[in-house]
Amino acid sequence: MLIYNLAQIITKMSFLFQYRRIFDSGGGRTRIVCLYLLVFLALWGVTQSVLVAFACVPTSLFIPSQVPVCLDSLSIFYLTSIMNIITDFIIFSVPLPAIRSLHLPPRQKILVTSIFCLGFFTCVISIVRLFTLRAAANTTDPTWDNVPSAWWSVVELNCGIMCASLPPLRALLRHWGRRY
Repeated sequence: MLIYNLAQIITKMSFLFQYRRIFDSGGGRTRIVCLYLLVFLALWGVTQSVLVAFACVPTSLFIPSQVPVCLDSLSIFYLTSIMNIITDFIIFSVPLPAIRSLHLPPRQKILVTSIFCLGFFTCVISIVRLFTLRAAANTTDPTWDNVPSAWWSVVELNCGIMCASLPPLRALLRHWGRRY
């Protein structure tokens, strides 16, 4: 789960860095919003990592008279998933006002908006994944019951990475088209 959360944060940050590059208009609103979101995601990533890493603390190793303590894993799963969904929707909506203000023909504006709107698909996958977490947390057979949650986690990450890769893909295809 630690690697999953780190991959989520890095993917979201890649979107924000891309937005800052694409909508590079000095000190524009989009760049400032992206900067604040990058700082928030960095802080949330550290918080998430600490929370997951120390969800179960066998303090009895340090203080033998204490009983090991574990936090409720379902609560941690829900907290991290809901925060991921919220940040997904925020990141999905950041470029939309900036796209409206671009000086592009209407057809091209629709195309650019639709490419960014593919990120909404990742938001839907995140919500679907949320409903698989209860079975993953409350189980006596984690190898069997974690499969749906793990599957949706992989789909969510891959979809996010693919969506982050689409905007620069156009320039690459245009470059290859000239070469071949």
